[in-house]
Amino acid sequence: MTSLFTKTVLLLSAVIALAIGGMLLFFPELLHQSVGIAEVSDINLRSELRAPSLVPLAVGALSLWAIWNSSWTMAALTAAAVTYFGYGGARMVGMLLDGLPNAALIQSTVIELVLGALCVLALRLQGETVTQAA
Repeated sequence: MTSLFTKTVLLLSAVIALAIGGMLLFFPELLHQSVGIAEVSDINLRSELRAPSLVPLAVGALSLWAIWNSSWTMAALTAAAVTYFGYGGARMVGMLLDGLPNAALIQSTVIELVLGALCVLALRLQGETVTQAA
């Protein structure tokens, strides 16, 4: 059985992943302008900005699916943790190599790392529940 905490983490993960993935795919300029990135008019750069969009969309869909199908919970939490830690970790590497970005991007980094940590905590709690039930 999936706990309320785990379902909440899955829902939060899904909403954010679907929003970011959808914005990256359909409105990359709007998303990037919202964090202070200048207009992106180069078609090649726009393609590169859209390229990773299906990853958060898939993670968001999987997270939603797992809310109603508990057999998918561990997979969804794992995918979400990897995705959020991947984005947040890459941003941290960028900070080390390039310096600090604007406040909105630092905030995004913190949110991604917190979401990754919540997914790992939910995974751990879910694992304990499965072990206790066995």
